Amino acid sequence: MKPDYAKVTIAGEFPLHPKWNATIYRHSTVALHVHGYRARLRVAEEDFEIYPGDFTITPPNQESQYTLTAPGHHLCIHFRPAKGAAPAWNRSRCWRDLPECGLIRGTLELIIAIRRRFDLGAERSSQAQGLALAAVLSALELLDQGENQRSPRPRSNRAVTAAARKIVENLESPLDVPRLANSLALSQDYLSRRFKEEYRVTIPRFLLLRRMEFARRSLRETTLSIKEIGAQSGFPDPRHFNKVFRRFNGVSPTTFRQLAE
Repeated sequence: MKPDYAKVTIAGEFPLHPKWNATIYRHSTVALHVHGYRARLRVAEEDFEIYPGDFTITPPNQESQYTLTAPGHHLCIHFRPAKGAAPAWNRSRCWRDLPECGLIRGTLELIIAIRRRFDLGAERSSQAQGLALAAVLSALELLDQGENQRSPRPRSNRAVTAAARKIVENLESPLDVPRLANSLALSQDYLSRRFKEEYRVTIPRFLLLRRMEFARRSLRETTLSIKEIGAQSGFPDPRHFNKVFRRFNGVSPTTFRQLAE
């Protein structure tokens, strides 16, 4: 599913304060937020407990109200889905502790940086749209899986957590699930099943998310060449790295670095 989206209408970092708790917000757009505070969010007749780092999606034309005990900020983008894409946004969602969250937050931060730096002419607007689409599609993938904050999560499995740690510590290495399972004294089928139960994604998908998150951070925070970053991210072929990065983030590694500078 890859619906086309109109350009983002709002992108920024916005403050909230307890003195505004009585304020009712209503937007004609879909809103994707990452929250930096503890609060209660009421959307229409539904209540959500919000914690720092949580993500929410709220559909258009619904009233929302925040109740905070201390001031805070949230990142957000507001956008209008194309015709035919509306069913995915019929109700509000809230989720946390999922691998996609780092990707979505990084994309939001970059979109906001672009908005602050440029007047967004046609070319910049197009690039920003690609980034926004990457964030929205990542969120949409979660929503299509039916994941939200109130979904029960199985009890943590130490072996599965160890597997995730091994993956993150060896991003540059090819994924070998049988060897990974063997190193943890588990069967491949058992590890794959429990891993998806725990992290809500398959092992290959988890690795790709971590690699992209590492690549984005390296492009923003280091002076390493793109070839070096690709190799450290597990893509020794620069052309393959460029292709995967572009598909996943909406722009090439070079453009991403230029926009983030």
